[in-house]
Amino acid sequence: APIIAVTGTNGKTTTVSFLDHLLKALGKKVFTGGNIGVAFCDHINSGKEVDYILLELSSFQLESTFDFRPKIAVLLNVFPNHGERYSKNEDYAKAKFNIVKKMKSEDRLIYDSGNQMVAEWGDKFPGTKVAIATEQTGKIEASLKEIFSLQDFKLPGIHNKINLSFCLEVLKGLNLLEGNRPLIQKAIDSFTGVSHRIEYVPSKESFEIYNDAKSTNWDATLTAI
Repeated sequence: APIIAVTGTNGKTTTVSFLDHLLKALGKKVFTGGNIGVAFCDHINSGKEVDYILLELSSFQLESTFDFRPKIAVLLNVFPNHGERYSKNEDYAKAKFNIVKKMKSEDRLIYDSGNQMVAEWGDKFPGTKVAIATEQTGKIEASLKEIFSLQDFKLPGIHNKINLSFCLEVLKGLNLLEGNRPLIQKAIDSFTGVSHRIEYVPSKESFEIYNDAKSTNWDATLTAI
């Protein structure tokens, strides 16, 4: 089955969970795992057949990949992180870019061209390149609204609309976007996000409470705020 692999400093779990939700809404059998849920090797050992393999991958996992080759790789962003493991941000970024090491000209990379380091690496990719200028938030929102309604979109913040943009580019790369818009719209409207990521907590207090316990680096916390 084709492998869709997602990495980045922030937004991995939300994007992978959203993709899982979208693909299943289109009636596809999906194994979702890696850095989220079940280990990839457990799926291989199970012998179960699926339409797509969807993986969230951390820099720690990608450091030790040698023959791993996704059909579609998604690189959401790279921000300084894991200073306990990497002496400089470039080493951390290099680990992330292992995701494309064995990819070929017929494969596809969807990446953040709004981040200089990511853009420089992404531009050298030999296959199909899809650059998303994440700093152009107005353009991203406008282009989303051209094809889908965001009236019932439940995830807070422009960063989640950027995550949706990456998801739709994956569906496009799998030739699943055209002809499926009503089902995709329904899935967009029904996705409620992931626990502990700007998760609304109902209460009787006179202020609103959000659980954002998964903000594990500066950029994630600042984005949430």
